[in-house]
Amino acid sequence: MLYSPLGRTGLSVSVLCLGALGFGASHGGLPLHQGRNLVKEAHGLGVNFFDAAEFYGVYPYLKEISNLPGVVIASRCYAYDEAGMKRSLDMYRRQLNRDVVDVFGLHEQESGLTLKGHSDALKFLKEPRSAAKSGPFRFPPTV
Repeated sequence: MLYSPLGRTGLSVSVLCLGALGFGASHGGLPLHQGRNLVKEAHGLGVNFFDAAEFYGVYPYLKEISNLPGVVIASRCYAYDEAGMKRSLDMYRRQLNRDVVDVFGLHEQESGLTLKGHSDALKFLKEPRSAAKSGPFRFPPTV
């Protein structure tokens, strides 16, 4: 497997990313044991980069590999404000049993208008990032 730096994060990711959209109930509805086996198989072949989202409902599929060395999980949500973003980040950490959030963003930010509508959520994400110059961001517990 080939790996590449992910921007200036200090993370190295496989050039192949396994997207989990088709696993969850909202799309493919893959049984949990089958989805977990697929994720483990991909990891065994060298994939360390996994794409998820709160809306997909796929965190349980990724939980078994989430704390293996080098695993990077990118996710996103639809939060509009700070409280919603905190809830989304807490769900990510709780369901994946992780303290580190590798990559997290917002769904469907297509214009200045949608960015403006989610500005409070973006501000919340910006705070921990500015404190950490590179690498995965550690968010303080919000519960």
